[in-house]
Amino acid sequence: MDDKAKVDDKAKVDDKAKVDDKTPLNPIPQPVVSTKQTHVVKDGEDLYSVAIRYGVSPSDLKAQNKLESSDLRPGQTLVIPGGPQ
Repeated sequence: MDDKAKVDDKAKVDDKAKVDDKTPLNPIPQPVVSTKQTHVVKDGEDLYSVAIRYGVSPSDLKAQNKLESSDLRPGQTLVIPGGPQ
């Protein structure tokens, strides 16, 4: 008995095999929805205390929020640098 395949042997293909039309062959990855990490300034907080709370430098916090001075107002919303953008 010869266990070797012959050159003219052909693999059989199931003609009934079909691809499900509802399943995409190369699904497109969906973008990740991210939310910005923000902080709402409370009465008595300053730039330094907010920066320390989030582990960032006051200068980075100031730059991220395009602040011209270090003065903050209660109710002001700050975007925290380095967090989800």
